Amino acid sequence: MSDDATIRARKTIRDALILAGAMLVGTLALTVANKALGWIDSDTTTRGVMVLIGLMLVVTGNGMPKKQEGPPSQTIGDLATRQAILRVGGWAMLLGGLVWIALWIFAPRDIATSGSVAAVAASVVVMVGYSIWRYRRDRSSLS
Repeated sequence: MSDDATIRARKTIRDALILAGAMLVGTLALTVANKALGWIDSDTTTRGVMVLIGLMLVVTGNGMPKKQEGPPSQTIGDLATRQAILRVGGWAMLLGGLVWIALWIFAPRDIATSGSVAAVAASVVVMVGYSIWRYRRDRSSLS
């Protein structure tokens, strides 16, 4: 592994650990506010944890286009395809996370439960669908 790849890998791991740590601290704070201090009820605790999950989706979606993981692209066309897929995937994940957050803040719990899963599933469908379409389009234009 080259020095540049090692640095990128360490940064990726560090960023993931920071995000996980922030989620754990937030969850712990909500649990303490509920169980030890009695400041919030269990429904608010659950909704708060779900909002933290939505924030994680937003942060992940925001970071996707900025990451160039994997082997280097062989051509400018491959680089453009990879960047376009990451950009659309990032937007889809960011919007899915925002819908997730909005549902868990404003919607009744049963609607928030099914709606948030549907929002993220739709984001995944958009990402995979666009990736397949873009890859096929760019491969067929080379022939």
